[in-house]
Amino acid sequence: MRIQSISIANSLNHAPRFGNAYSTKQETAFQKLQDDIKKDQGYQGGYTLSKFYAPALPTDKEHDTGIGKLTSKEAREYYKFTKVYAGANANKFSPIGQMTDKSEFSGEGHYAGAYNRSSLSIGEDNINLFDLASEKYGNIISEEDAYKVVNQHNDLLRRMADKIGTIVHKLIDFETTLGWANQENYPVNSVLQKAFDNFKNDENPNPELVELRKEFEQFKNQKEPVDYDDIYTRLALFPYLKNWPHSEVNFFVGFDSDPKIRAEKMPQYETYKEQYKDEIEFYKFKQFLGHKTIQDAKKIANEEGIEFFGDCPIGFSWPERQMFPDAFIPGAEVGWGHPALKYYDIANNENSAAHKLFRAKVAHHLNIFDGIRFDVGWQYMNPKIEYRSQHRVEHQDMGNKITDLIETIAWEIKGDNFDKKKLVYEADAEYDDFGIQKGENIQKVQRMKGLIVLSTEEENNDNANIGYGNAAYYKENLGYLDDNIMLGMATHDKDGTYACAFNQGKMEEQTGALMRVFKLRNEDGVQDGWRLLKGENTNSPDHLRKYMTARLAELTTVKNKFIQLYDLLGIKDKIDYHTGGDIEKHGRENVLKDYKTRLDEDYISQYHKRIQNGEIGTMIGAQKFRMEHDGTKERNPDLYERVQKFDAYLRHPGKIYTREQADNSKNGDIDIESLSLDEINNLDISA
Repeated sequence: MRIQSISIANSLNHAPRFGNAYSTKQETAFQKLQDDIKKDQGYQGGYTLSKFYAPALPTDKEHDTGIGKLTSKEAREYYKFTKVYAGANANKFSPIGQMTDKSEFSGEGHYAGAYNRSSLSIGEDNINLFDLASEKYGNIISEEDAYKVVNQHNDLLRRMADKIGTIVHKLIDFETTLGWANQENYPVNSVLQKAFDNFKNDENPNPELVELRKEFEQFKNQKEPVDYDDIYTRLALFPYLKNWPHSEVNFFVGFDSDPKIRAEKMPQYETYKEQYKDEIEFYKFKQFLGHKTIQDAKKIANEEGIEFFGDCPIGFSWPERQMFPDAFIPGAEVGWGHPALKYYDIANNENSAAHKLFRAKVAHHLNIFDGIRFDVGWQYMNPKIEYRSQHRVEHQDMGNKITDLIETIAWEIKGDNFDKKKLVYEADAEYDDFGIQKGENIQKVQRMKGLIVLSTEEENNDNANIGYGNAAYYKENLGYLDDNIMLGMATHDKDGTYACAFNQGKMEEQTGALMRVFKLRNEDGVQDGWRLLKGENTNSPDHLRKYMTARLAELTTVKNKFIQLYDLLGIKDKIDYHTGGDIEKHGRENVLKDYKTRLDEDYISQYHKRIQNGEIGTMIGAQKFRMEHDGTKERNPDLYERVQKFDAYLRHPGKIYTREQADNSKNGDIDIESLSLDEINNLDISA
């Protein structure tokens, strides 16, 4: 739509800047509005994916062991919140595998980044000890056992508060549960061993245990669709076969690639399994609890209307590399210290160790999640192999062979009705690695049934006002279709919206790109269009709100989108890297690095207070902005009016910051759409 030439310098929208949370009844009406917006855009069936890191979820102080839990009441509230205020119908947490030995990648012997977790197992930090103390799990530990871990966490907070101040209460406490130790030495093992002993005790009268024991027997011997029996047997053996000081295991070299070597080593393998049978069974028991935890978490998300996505790391943990060595190219990496699989074998030899391990990795994630986000997903089309010792990089072209394989595995596990758009591949990459503007890569993307994931963090403008990395560029210049891409503002390791808003260089580039997206350039007949996208300067009180609204609005122009929770909240925190090691060995600045930061327990109240103070933009405000600049306001005035009303109600002066407050307020039953804008703006709102 080309609009008439106007000057907007003195005609900016000075709408009220205050807010009120919706009540349960109003949330239902609002979600109906969101569905109608999708229908109007032709975006039914699209995915809006909220992204966060599970350990950073808050927990009420009574049950807080220092790590957020996917089965907590706070997790359920998170799903509800993002469904309403992000418009999410799917959620993805960062990888949830074990954090184990990785001695060669950090001086302290451990690298605790989520994307260096195991690709085949589930981390003990996901297990909710209070679930194990419940009837559902046969009370295999007591509540007293769980509270001991809570007390240990609180003791750590008290010790550390003197060193780094009250900020310690915002940190994820991996020390209490994992101790930055190897898997055989996790502090939580003591309570999990007690759970296992009680689980095996036939004298335990709890009837729930009868069914759980049957499930465990099936799980520990499972061969299909994932051979958990062999995988978890090997990973359980790792601590007892590794050498010192390099934590290497040479036993399995040739085991999966040479039948003769396998036959020669099999008797010793059987001896190891007998020698360490108790350790193997305990490891499998912990994995059983981990799998049950994720099943429970998925059920909670699905009950709230949220698809539960997993995050599949590009790499493998150090133990996985040692126990399945034949799958990897010797001395090669795919970056970030991750070992390189033999991609040619994955694509062309189904009997190879690499093919089998990759299949297991994909099947594992499909087995426990509704969908998958593939970390560094472009590698499955254009693998980049780094030989650091040789200072050499090799690019391979797999075409769609591996993405086709992934789709085949998904069909085998999920069935004919599985929506393959739930297979999403990170595609932000350097031009030489996977330039999304290259014709051959566009063809690959358009051929596959999944989506590539792109971010707008590096979007920019140019002298021709075409720009790069913005929604209009992807769709209009490159020809990507709505069912080819999932667009978001920033990935876990890029600057979020808040940081970009106050980075002059990035903010100016992004503003220029947004002027193209929303046709606010001089050639579109608009003067001073930038005024709608940012403040007069970064110190302007309305700068972040305007800028955030415009960035969010860009996402509303595509069918499939993702949003980091911190970007929705408009706060500086982001998901990046752990510090590693224990807090006592690090200064205040180091322990503030991102993965270590937890979400405030009252983040929902803070969100609405910031809306009330006019500080941040909202998704419904972003929809309103989009409608005003793409012709929807004129084409569908009734829909635009409904959006106006919900936006005005959300920002109307008041002191209602949570759903509970709204439900108990005198206006909780108000039908927002039945009111006029004047009536909304003059409502007497009080909790």
